[in-house]
Amino acid sequence: MSSNALTAAQSQGVTVGLCTYRRLSVADTLWSIANQDGIDFSSLTIVVVDNDEELSGKVPVEQFAEESGLAVTYVSEPAKNISAARNQILKNARGRWLAFIDDDEIAEKDWLAQLLETAIKYEAEAVIGKVLSGYPETTPEWIRKGGFFDRQDIPTGTALQHGNTGCALVNIDYAKTQKIEFDLSFGLTGGEDSDFFFRIYKRGGRIIRSNEAVVSEMVEEKRLNERYLTLRAQRSGQCWVYFQRRFMNRTDLAKVVVKSLAKMLINTPILITQLPLGKHKYLKPWLKIVDSYGKMTALLGGSKIEVYK
Repeated sequence: MSSNALTAAQSQGVTVGLCTYRRLSVADTLWSIANQDGIDFSSLTIVVVDNDEELSGKVPVEQFAEESGLAVTYVSEPAKNISAARNQILKNARGRWLAFIDDDEIAEKDWLAQLLETAIKYEAEAVIGKVLSGYPETTPEWIRKGGFFDRQDIPTGTALQHGNTGCALVNIDYAKTQKIEFDLSFGLTGGEDSDFFFRIYKRGGRIIRSNEAVVSEMVEEKRLNERYLTLRAQRSGQCWVYFQRRFMNRTDLAKVVVKSLAKMLINTPILITQLPLGKHKYLKPWLKIVDSYGKMTALLGGSKIEVYK
């Protein structure tokens, strides 16, 4: 790791921001930030936005601030809108660089240093890191075999078109100059982070992958089922349309319809042939069908799937 690049990045000021909602795991996330290697904590600010109107995160966050001695800003955003909560992070960030992490994730010790070094090395406006999923002991074997929560392994330095706030770094000066915030219309559906980073890309910003900037998360038990995977796939298709269509003309939209129908037709016989092989096999073509169906419902004005109700 280049100490000069890391020093240069930190001299510009760094904020780590996260939203929390009724998760005690936020304390573990914060301590993983406090245990980062190679970081000058005198130039670091942590911003925690509590999206629970009952302020359930206030005690653990303030206790962490007292015990760690780090600069922590606790903000309440009572509006039930994940975009509004993330915008509070943008508003309260200090310095040039803003790193995002989720309140159920644990950062590896060099997570922040890797994000910053990648940004400097590749002159990036945003960096997207790697999220590793862990599973409870009760996880069905078909979930593990199917890899439904595994992310694609992408080499460091790869240019991306979008990203998510589970493991990311943003040049906050660039975002403010370009007037890019989280769109409130995604506040209940999610997908606000994909939209945010896609607009950075469309404005000419460079989004670069860092495969060495790693966080881990434990998949919640309530997600380890077919219903959750199906709703996630449909919502993913819907949200893709929502953040892409502002840049599309009628011809582009027509192509999405044709491609979605084609994928549904192609994957239907694949689904049928893989039914005898088990869920870890047949759910993959099924989820592709559902994703395409989600795109179609979004284009035709169907009901939105809202995960942040």
